[in-house]
Amino acid sequence: MVKMSVVVPAYNVEPYIIKCLDSIVNQTLSDIEIIVVNDGSIDGTERLVSEFIVAHKNVNIQLVGQSNEGLGAARNTGIINATGEYISFVDSDDWIDADMLKEMYTIASADKADVAICNYRKVYPSYVETIKGANIKELYLDDPLRISKYLLSLKIPTSACNKIFRLGFLKSENFKFSIGKWYEDIPLTVLLVKAKSIAIVDRPFYNYRQRPGSIMKSTHPCMLNKKSLIIAVINDLKLIPLISDQLTQEFQFFFLNTYVLQLINQIALYGNFEKNKLAKSIIADGDTKRFYKKFLLNKCISYRDRIGLLLIKVNIGLYLFMYRKYKGRISD
Repeated sequence: MVKMSVVVPAYNVEPYIIKCLDSIVNQTLSDIEIIVVNDGSIDGTERLVSEFIVAHKNVNIQLVGQSNEGLGAARNTGIINATGEYISFVDSDDWIDADMLKEMYTIASADKADVAICNYRKVYPSYVETIKGANIKELYLDDPLRISKYLLSLKIPTSACNKIFRLGFLKSENFKFSIGKWYEDIPLTVLLVKAKSIAIVDRPFYNYRQRPGSIMKSTHPCMLNKKSLIIAVINDLKLIPLISDQLTQEFQFFFLNTYVLQLINQIALYGNFEKNKLAKSIIADGDTKRFYKKFLLNKCISYRDRIGLLLIKVNIGLYLFMYRKYKGRISD
């Protein structure tokens, strides 16, 4: 068994894939396998990966092909083919620091952790922003209620890419990423709650390229599918009695922030006036109305977000206009 399986889903990433793969083969942790899942690319991605494999015959690299099914399905294919003690996911337009896998593996294996989380960088064309992978003081978590609070309050983001997972843990939970939906990482919330322990590595190792056209920088009716994933997470967590009894406000915060605020802010920045009906449909949704009840009394929601949610409810058009103007001003 190798120490680490690295899954790289690849779809039409000809300009980026080599930098990604270079960063993985140059890891200081040598006992790894790399699984590149070509998700039906129609550009030169498959050719470049094949040439890369030939040029690195001393490295354990697999190229697995499939028809275009999306990021979630490609990651699931990687899990099926993985044989490592731990598994990590690197998106094919991103790259990782040379010591990421060694540091993460060393800490996770020493603590016998099911999951390890590191900080990451958002890499823009003109600047870099470092983000906490877990905006908390603890470096070790083993309490489901505490883990749930951190996840629902978004102090621990659910992105797959700044984490490593014990492969046996993933398989014992029969975990699969969502297929055919945007925001396929959201189900990780429930998986992380089920982890017996999580190790926090307070260093930025993962480099997340920010580029136009990504899901987070576009608008489409598919973005509304996010709601079903969020509701599924909330319903699954409510099956755990202690969590269901104590985290009512956290559930409300989680829905209003990840579905209402995040999507409407995304529409404000990257949509147009024809797309405003997407924002209006979010507000008119029955689940949104249910989670809006008494939101002004929710201590988990910041004062700024309460004001934003109130304006969204009163005048969605004005909110979209003001948010776009505000973000444009602070980014100048």
